[in-house]
Amino acid sequence: AAAPPNAGSPDAGNGAPSMATMQAVQQQLASLKAQLEKNPKDTDALTRLGDMYFDAGMFDKAADYYQKSLDLKPDDIMVMTDLGTSLRRLGQPQKALERFEETVKRDPSHWRGWFNIGVVSLYDLRQYDQAEAAFKKVDELKPGTIDMAELRKEIERVKAGGTGG
Repeated sequence: AAAPPNAGSPDAGNGAPSMATMQAVQQQLASLKAQLEKNPKDTDALTRLGDMYFDAGMFDKAADYYQKSLDLKPDDIMVMTDLGTSLRRLGQPQKALERFEETVKRDPSHWRGWFNIGVVSLYDLRQYDQAEAAFKKVDELKPGTIDMAELRKEIERVKAGGTGG
């Protein structure tokens, strides 16, 4: 039988990244930071750093890099969505909602923005009508993404005191 991935590495099997993975991430971070030293207005590098910090669960740093990217390229709704998601993870749902609302203001067909409005409205702000309206918009824009019957059950569950999201 073939050896399992990471066999022989000190952290194999415990869910932690291998040393090689950690070194690759460190090299990528260093490379992106070097790009920014050469060109502080490199929105691609700023966004990629935000993505890396987001994936590492470092939402404060992710939000900082996403904001820097948006300062240079304010119409980038994907980065705006990522910033909103980072803010939600930082326990700032109202600020997150503002970012998501801005995305759909700039592009009313941006279904991910509507979806995130629904999530924040339902789970964080307990604004059930707003949540349902946002999810209906997702269903209009991208049919089949949401099971509306299941969604209504979920809204009732959350109203009754359930948690989630």
